[in-house]
Amino acid sequence: MTLFKRTFRMAFGHSGKWTGLLVFAWLATAWLSTEYYFSHLATTLYERELKIVQQRTLAVGSNINRDLKGLKGIPLVLSRQDTVVAALRRFSATTPSSARSAQQRKQRWTSDAQLGALNHSLDIAATNLLADVLFILDAAGNCIAASNAGTSQSFIGANYIDRDYFLQARAGQRGRQYAVGRTSRIPGLYYSAPVIENGHFLGSVVVKRDIKKIISWSSSVNAFLSDTNGVIVLASDPHLEFRALPGAAIAQLSSQKKMMQYERSRFDTLDIVPWGARQFPLAVRFAGGDAPVLLISKVLTEDALVLHLARPLAELSRFKNERNLIFLLLAIGGSILIIAVSASLFYVRQLRKTKADLHVAATAFESQEAMMVADMDGVILKVNRAFTTITGYSAGQAIGKKTGMLRSDQHDRAFYIAMREAILRGGAWEGELMSRRQNGDIFPGWLTVTGVHSDDGKTQRFIFILSDITDRKAREEEIRQLAFYDPLTRLPNRRLLINRLDHAVTMSIRSKHHGGLLFIDLDNFKTVNDTLGHGTGDLLLQQVAERLSGCVRAGDTVARQGGDEFVILLKDLSGMPQEAVMQTEVIGKKILEALNRPYLLAEHVCHNSASIGATVFNGESGSTDEQLKRADQAMYRAKVAGRNTFRLFEAA
Repeated sequence: MTLFKRTFRMAFGHSGKWTGLLVFAWLATAWLSTEYYFSHLATTLYERELKIVQQRTLAVGSNINRDLKGLKGIPLVLSRQDTVVAALRRFSATTPSSARSAQQRKQRWTSDAQLGALNHSLDIAATNLLADVLFILDAAGNCIAASNAGTSQSFIGANYIDRDYFLQARAGQRGRQYAVGRTSRIPGLYYSAPVIENGHFLGSVVVKRDIKKIISWSSSVNAFLSDTNGVIVLASDPHLEFRALPGAAIAQLSSQKKMMQYERSRFDTLDIVPWGARQFPLAVRFAGGDAPVLLISKVLTEDALVLHLARPLAELSRFKNERNLIFLLLAIGGSILIIAVSASLFYVRQLRKTKADLHVAATAFESQEAMMVADMDGVILKVNRAFTTITGYSAGQAIGKKTGMLRSDQHDRAFYIAMREAILRGGAWEGELMSRRQNGDIFPGWLTVTGVHSDDGKTQRFIFILSDITDRKAREEEIRQLAFYDPLTRLPNRRLLINRLDHAVTMSIRSKHHGGLLFIDLDNFKTVNDTLGHGTGDLLLQQVAERLSGCVRAGDTVARQGGDEFVILLKDLSGMPQEAVMQTEVIGKKILEALNRPYLLAEHVCHNSASIGATVFNGESGSTDEQLKRADQAMYRAKVAGRNTFRLFEAA
């Protein structure tokens, strides 16, 4: 108080000129000091919040990509299946069916037996691969088959020639688009792949994912997605959905185009204007609000979407008001009071920042991934709850133990040595590895290891982040099964058969051994389907597959060619041609005997037979296609000979 009075007397006890200069100089100094101080605080806040938003944008973008990654490959796999290609051969861009009404097309194609079987396969694939709808479009854009064929929202009969994903597929590309469902009225993401045969476009395979299912939005993340036209299609705040971003391309579209894609023609614009401070270029203000918001956008190129994350920066506005108050206090209180107040405010700000940083770190540590902190010797210092959930080890069981407790016997010692060297050399390592749970189970995981360094650059701690990728591995295996195995009989399909036949022909050159190829066609299979139904026919095919598998060795291949045709590949037969022929004939007669036994199909007892054609080959006998053609010709001779018989191909 005494110092304050002394300063006051000094300020006003001299002449008015010096008093005015002193007051002016102090006011200028106080103003510049407060302006610099709060500018520094605002910049620090802005940079910190910007880093948080950027990290969250990458995390959310990665989640979306992970959710959709497996979905995008489904159309490409299905576009190469024989059943899809065979169904599309019946249609073309000039097919008269395009002139029928959608309802007529739906009635006609829904009752078609071949397309019905395809609908069933699509339904199985959609269920197993977690797709909302799988459907097939012909070259004219008509839906000829769909996984929801038996529902009130069936796509069959509808035309999608105007959809971007169809136009992209027709151009030979993999398509993608957001749109509101023409039949279901449910917004979704569509991914397509063209079906091309001998250079001709037959149609496309399309998968749909309901837009609401692509990600679980956290209440702590204010985010929204926009499509290529600048329309907000999904937001944590539902009031933002179907609003247009400033300058969006949606304004250039006709009302008809808007209705066809979005089921609406009016889109209110979401007003976004700069907040005004040049040092904060990404700080904006939404219409109706004065507080600044940090807005970060990330283009998801593969999904034709843009991810936007907004984080409020209300403290920037508050900083302006506090700056004026502090300036007044500095001007009145003098230098000592200013220093004391500034120090107090700085301490409070730093304390808040420290608490906020600790809260953010604690929140991040309790994520869905298993996290643990270890020292330089690999001793675990801390784990989160997700660690216990994934590994089965409680915090008490893990802390104090070494990270090697999670190691499985799937990797050798050199693998872990290389991992540690990479961390020490580059500061981080990530990759896939097999880990062991507390109960001894082995599971696949994705591990990220980051080194924490001191100010002098030395590594002090290691942070481990482990994700359980068991489900992802299972989905990849399901896709592989769809690509190489027949879904009804679980036998290898034609694609896998060709691969193994190519390999067998090559190996026969090296080993000098012969191989055998048997082409099996069921006699009167159509009669079974027509009289007992396709379900009974499927049961017959499954039992035939079991009997064929029981007639051959473990190294041989039994494959389903398609329909009621099966192919058996025999490997490592005798090096002598006549002995190889005899071995093939023995197998053929064994199969005839097995297939002639009665079949119990639900409540029916059925008798069936087969016609078998066979050929014996070695590496000099011709190409893979030639071997298949010879076996097919021999099978045809067996049919001509009265069926239920075996014929061996002879060049004569």
